[in-house]
Amino acid sequence: MRFLHYITIIAIGLAGIIVTSCNEVENNDVENGIQSTDRVAERHELSAVMEDGEWKIVDTEDPDNVEIVVAPGDTVVWNAPPESELYFQFMDDRLTGEFTEVASRGESVSLIIGERAKEGDNPYAAFVINDSTYARGESPPRMIVRR
Repeated sequence: MRFLHYITIIAIGLAGIIVTSCNEVENNDVENGIQSTDRVAERHELSAVMEDGEWKIVDTEDPDNVEIVVAPGDTVVWNAPPESELYFQFMDDRLTGEFTEVASRGESVSLIIGERAKEGDNPYAAFVINDSTYARGESPPRMIVRR
């Protein structure tokens, strides 16, 4: 019976140490500017479409939306039209971890917004290979990173 008593005391003591240790890690994260958030990463789907004789990158669900607002951890999917490949060039590899990417005809490219992405305006280039022209979005296409 004494053995069970000692085991219970040891377990309670260890639980206290673990809780204290977890609180210290949490407090250090906040002090270092690392904040845990309950934000769920979003998925943004964009498409290249021909509109008024001009290629544009638009929000697939809302083609009138030209202001694409993303956050680190979000996934952005670009859909290439069935008639052409799309070549992407990003001005800063911190945005997606890539400088260039290609979406084959009728296929898509999916990239995750990097944790170190520059906050604010992030323009990029989307080149429609078959027509040898750049697609516009907000001319050039861009994403706005907000934290």
